[in-house]
Amino acid sequence: RMGRDVLEAKCSRPIDVVRSRMNWSNELWELLDEELLD
Repeated sequence: RMGRDVLEAKCSRPIDVVRSRMNWSNELWELLDEELLD
């Protein structure tokens, strides 16, 4: 199971990496927005 996850991570296409990074930064911005609004 663990080995499969690693394999999938290595074989993930660049677009998947970009998408996950965008999701991560979106969450970060939402957190910042909440901090600023308070």
